[in-house]
Amino acid sequence: FELHAERDHEHAELSRRVLERALPEDEDGIVAAAERALRANWELLDGVERFAGARS
Repeated sequence: FELHAERDHEHAELSRRVLERALPEDEDGIVAAAERALRANWELLDGVERFAGARS
């Protein structure tokens, strides 16, 4: 889990740098991409929860 936490910080830093260079006209695409990523992450976590529940 420590490696996962470290990678989270690295990804956040990379994302911050990308967003700093983004143009105003990129905003809609950035928001849409973020929403897709969040939705996919929630689906992943839902699957983990279902799997863990099935095993208990």
